[in-house]
Amino acid sequence: KYTSPFEAIEDTASPYYQLQSAYQQDMEAALAVPAMHESGKLKLFELPNTAASRRISGVYGNSLANQNPDSAHAVLTENADGTYTVSLRAPLNNKQGAVAVCGQFPTGGG
Repeated sequence: KYTSPFEAIEDTASPYYQLQSAYQQDMEAALAVPAMHESGKLKLFELPNTAASRRISGVYGNSLANQNPDSAHAVLTENADGTYTVSLRAPLNNKQGAVAVCGQFPTGGG
C-alpha cells in the first residue's frame, strides 16, 4: 500500500499510528511501576507478567540508563512460569561488569 515509510507516516489511518499509540501505552505502564530497590549504584524494577511488559522491557531499560547514566539498571519481567527475564544495563558512564554478570546465565548477553 505504501511505497515509502514517509507515506505511512503521512497517512493518519496507517498502522504506524496504531503502533505509536500502543508503544506509548506500554511505556506509560512501565513508568507507573515504582522501583523495588534504589541505591546510588542500582535501580531495580519488576514489571508484571503482561505482553506489554515483554514488549517494552529492553527499551525501558535503555530509557532508564539514558536518564541516569551513573547508575546500573535492572528490569525484571515476570514470566508465566514464575521465572524472570532480566534486562540489565551497566552505568553508561562506567560500562563495567554487566557482561560478567549476564555471562553466568545460558541466555546472558543477548
